[in-house]
Parts: sequence; structure tokens; C-alpha cells
Amino acid sequence: MKASDEDCERGGPARFERLRTYCREGRAPWRRDGDRLIFLTTRETDLSPDITLSPHAFGERLRKHFSGQLTSEATEGLFIRSPADSAKRVLAKSQKTPLAIAGLLILGLGVAAPKAAAAAALVAIASLFTLMIGVRLALAAIAAAPREPHPRRVLADDDLPAVTVLVPLFREAAALAGLAAALDKLDYPRARLDIKLLLEESDHETIAEATSLNKDGRYDLVIVPPSAPQTKPKALNFALPTARGDLVVIYDAEDEPDPGQLRLAAETFAAAPDDLACVQARLNFYNNDENWLTRGIMAQTPREMNPVPA
Repeated sequence: MKASDEDCERGGPARFERLRTYCREGRAPWRRDGDRLIFLTTRETDLSPDITLSPHAFGERLRKHFSGQLTSEATEGLFIRSPADSAKRVLAKSQKTPLAIAGLLILGLGVAAPKAAAAAALVAIASLFTLMIGVRLALAAIAAAPREPHPRRVLADDDLPAVTVLVPLFREAAALAGLAAALDKLDYPRARLDIKLLLEESDHETIAEATSLNKDGRYDLVIVPPSAPQTKPKALNFALPTARGDLVVIYDAEDEPDPGQLRLAAETFAAAPDDLACVQARLNFYNNDENWLTRGIMAQTPREMNPVPA
């Protein structure tokens, strides 16, 4: 018996909390046929009645089935798990009372002694700007300090980890051709790349351009359904549960990553301790020699990949 697409669209026993595992393994329980559990699979060795799909179609089918849960997780997940770490609640109850008291005291001082209040405000503002300048100077000194290259473990192509590349896009159809050219130059095995272009459902122009560039199926086009807030972080959260990679990298539409960047990152992680969570790539500018402002920006740019411990 062969499962039809209509049967699959009705969904089955796949569990949302295991979605990332299903995408990494390329196999997910889908529905029951009597006593038999039918799977969605990307494995060519799996036979009917399991449903064999390409990796991109596999992810698209699961995202469509779990669209509501993915959207909820993308917009509310952090707040539900850890309200204190979420920006949804600007002020906690413990912060509102002290701030209200401080506001009333400042208002009272302004009414009772306006000259003293004005002088205090000037001192506070000047102190704040002085502190900001001090922080910027300290950061510039840190960036200019000589650094030892971070250790790397040279990996053969067969030993490189799978990498998911997430590219959130919104009204950036004009930038897609340049982005695609830069992604094609990456010095990384194609079979180990999971490149996802994250597209807003309402952005028809960018979707059309991405579809045109994806005739050979190089990219996984992730259509993000409409929901508030319409931000790139939300799009990233929506796509992340279907990432297949061991490592995840984020690019903007205008980025032109160095061809060796992903290999460098993978080899840095391979040589690093287990508490390394993130590496920040060096940032360069196409017009760094144009004027004093662009030269100043480059002076504050890290000179190498900068690991960030967990």
C-alpha cells in the first residue's frame, strides 16, 4: 500500500519536540497504516510504503505540518521558558516600583529646586557620555592588541560537520543574485551544506527571485507564515528546528563570506573545548579605504575569528 499526499497532509504521530532530530536523521514517523507506522524519509534504502522525499521537501513537509507550533515557538517560546530573558516584558514587577519612586523624586526635585535639578541632570548626562567614551576607547584598545591565532584541527572533507546556513530575507530580491554567487564560492562539501533562505510569505518578489535561483534545488526555501513580530530573529527561530547541521551560521543578504570561512569555523570548533558556543567571523567592508569614517570602522573590526564561550 502506498500512502498518498492527501494522507500525508493530514499528518500523523510525528512529535514536534523531536523535529530537529527527525531532520538531522532524515526520517520521521508520519502516520499509521493498520499496525504499521509509515515514515517520511530521505533515505534511498527505505522502501514503500514509506514516503521518500528530498531533504528540502522533507523539511518543507514537516514545517507545513507543524506550522502553528513552529510559529508559537518562534514568537513565544523564550517567554514561556524563561520570562526574565525575554524582551516581551520590558520591566519586571520588582523594577517598576523603584523606577516609579525614582521618577517621583526627580519630579519633586524639579518642582522644589529647578536649578539644582538642572545641574544634577547635566552632571548625570556628562558622566554617562564620559563612561560611553571610556568603554569605546577600551574596546578599540582590545581590538588593536596583538592576538595569537586560535588553534585549529585540520579536517578532511569526509570529517567536516554538516553546516546549516540560515539567511533571513525581507524585500531583498535585488541582493539575492550576489548572495547566491557568494554562497556558491564557499569551500565546503555541498553534501554537508544545508542552506536555508528564509522568506516572508507576503514578500512575493523575493520569493519569486529565490525560486528562480533555486531551479536546481540547491537551497531550502523556508516560507515563514505571517505573525507578529515580523522580524528576522523570528524567522530564524521558525527555521531553526528543521536545521540539519551540526553547526549553524547566519548571513545577511548583503554578506559576501570568505570562501574558506565555514571550513575555518568548523576546524576552530573541532580544536576548541566543549564550552565554545559561538565564533564571530571577521567583518570587512567593500569601501574601507573610502574616507576616514570607513577607515575608523575597520580599525574597530576584530582581526580574526573571535570565539565566544558558552
